[in-house]
Amino acid sequence: MLIETHTLSKVYRTRGRTIEALKDVSVRFPAGVTALIGSNGSGKSTLMRILCTIESASRGSFRLNGNVIEGKARALYRLRIGYVPQDVRFVSTMSCKDVLAYAGWVAGLDRKRYLTRIPEVLELVDLPDAVNARIGSLSGGQNRRIGIAAALMHEPEILFLDEPTAGLDPQARIEVRKILNQVASTATVVFSTHLADDVATLAQRVIAMNAGRAAYEGSWNELVEAAMQSQDADLTHDDLELALTHVANTSADKGSAS
Repeated sequence: MLIETHTLSKVYRTRGRTIEALKDVSVRFPAGVTALIGSNGSGKSTLMRILCTIESASRGSFRLNGNVIEGKARALYRLRIGYVPQDVRFVSTMSCKDVLAYAGWVAGLDRKRYLTRIPEVLELVDLPDAVNARIGSLSGGQNRRIGIAAALMHEPEILFLDEPTAGLDPQARIEVRKILNQVASTATVVFSTHLADDVATLAQRVIAMNAGRAAYEGSWNELVEAAMQSQDADLTHDDLELALTHVANTSADKGSAS
């Protein structure tokens, strides 16, 4: 399973202003787990929304296993992906079963299949007894896990998650990471984050965004080592801020040299 972007660009025009959110981004998302990192406004959320077909690129394209995702291919591609936004919101009076049944129906599953799938995904997210629980009775971490369960109802080959552990307490973050490690055994996982622990625990690869460009693509350890050397600092591999500063400086240097 391989997603490749080719010179993806995204331009927003609002109130007479032109904002380049993405600038000629060409990166690869192979099988495994890839983390998208970057400061606010770096372009990582825009890139993810394009890959999830929530938005369209202004220029460029992306491919799945060599096939350009456009036209009729977009509808087929959507059946192969799942998406969990950062702000997961469901109707508070609905039961978990109702939410998951609706997610299965939207994904095109027949009634027999989605009723069979509901206990499977609840088991996967470690909420097997929550089938009749009301959404409004769940904690923030449990609600996030139901969001993941909903995205997994149709057994997607690729799962995208926007800041999956943001706002959660330490124990809830550990639980979500455990789930994503399980999902990664059968699906490609792409997630955005600003938490170093998420990257160090989950990701084989990192794509660091800066000012709309892909400033780094490679392993997390190599990124942090390079950042430490550039800053001449004896710091731990958990210092995401240093890593982002490094890629920002590197990107700026490349831009001024070109």
